[in-house]
Amino acid sequence: MTKLKVFNYFGWSVDDDDPLYKDLTIKKRNMATEEVLLYKKISETFLTQKRVALHIGSHYGFKSKILSAIFNEVHTFDFDNKINQYMKMNINKFNIKNIKINSFGLGSENKSVETSDYLKEKKINGPLSNHIIENSEGNQKIKRLDDLKINNVDLMIIDTEGYELNVLKGGLKTIKDFLPIIIMEIHKKKDLTSRYGYNKIESYNLLKSLGYIDKGYINEEDILFINNN
Repeated sequence: MTKLKVFNYFGWSVDDDDPLYKDLTIKKRNMATEEVLLYKKISETFLTQKRVALHIGSHYGFKSKILSAIFNEVHTFDFDNKINQYMKMNINKFNIKNIKINSFGLGSENKSVETSDYLKEKKINGPLSNHIIENSEGNQKIKRLDDLKINNVDLMIIDTEGYELNVLKGGLKTIKDFLPIIIMEIHKKKDLTSRYGYNKIESYNLLKSLGYIDKGYINEEDILFINNN
């Protein structure tokens, strides 16, 4: 395996070739801690139990670490790529014992796909935009959440660059069984879903059909949903 080149971002190991975090360091913006109070407030306001959290699209693990201080157990999901190696490095560095790292994506069916982090509009590679290439066959695995039989799920965070509807479809039994709070990426302006053949409102409507209500945006791109049943 190629040795990873590390940039120290406020104590976190990130890819030295990733320009975003060097820019954020100059601006003194620490993304690893800026949502700590937000998730503490969400847990105090909406969660009656704090057993298991699912972080789907976990990237370097910033938010996963926040969740590990709130929940008994955290399951993370992201593809087996370079960024995932940095995440494993970080979880080990911070000696976090209640995070289970799953190096694959989630979707509506079990299959192998190709992924890309190429930003067409900027003509550069950007790890935050890593996404599934639809109708491709590659070496990255996708599994259905329901097949994993994870119990006592009280929170799901879904940040999959437009693939959210497929994640929901593969986890319908889990959602119905445990009625977790769901925080899902639905960009206000960006269109990330059309490359997968659906409109972003479809994810919204699916959750609504399951008894979920929209509690509004918690930031620029993520909506919090709670079940009203």
